[in-house]
Amino acid sequence: GFLLALGVFAQVFHVSFRGTDDTIVGWKEDFNMSFLPVIPSQHDALEYVEQISEHYKGRLYICGHSKGGNLAVYASAFANEALQDRIAGVYNMDGPGFDKTIIKQASFQRILPRIYTYVPQSSVVGMLLQHEEADHVIQSNQLSLWQHDPYSWQLEGADFIYLQSITASSQ
Repeated sequence: GFLLALGVFAQVFHVSFRGTDDTIVGWKEDFNMSFLPVIPSQHDALEYVEQISEHYKGRLYICGHSKGGNLAVYASAFANEALQDRIAGVYNMDGPGFDKTIIKQASFQRILPRIYTYVPQSSVVGMLLQHEEADHVIQSNQLSLWQHDPYSWQLEGADFIYLQSITASSQ
């Protein structure tokens, strides 16, 4: 399963998706993202969010890291309009984007203002495929690909340390 956590706070529900696991199937799916517009776990994520929404009637926050961020965005973008109206925010933590044909769809465009993408300054994974949403660049204490680890993302108080842009190597 790809569910990390489901939390309930004052009728606000949080659904989190994890990134790629250590299985061959998980990595194969990652490679398939490079040439298939939709992969099976994206359909599964949408189905899961729809099922959760039947049991919990409040506002939803949907998030994920890496491939989990992609799953969170996909599930939110292709949920029906009534469910989309309940989604307060979608948080993509250094997850890959999508094929242009996905981004152009009306349901994706409808949720776009509520998608928040966070990437480290030398992001690799979060720069894959297409993104239309703005990203928030976070300072990391690691180098290159190791910045994908969110435990390397720097905090000041209760918030991230933000930078103006990603590095030239990330671009």
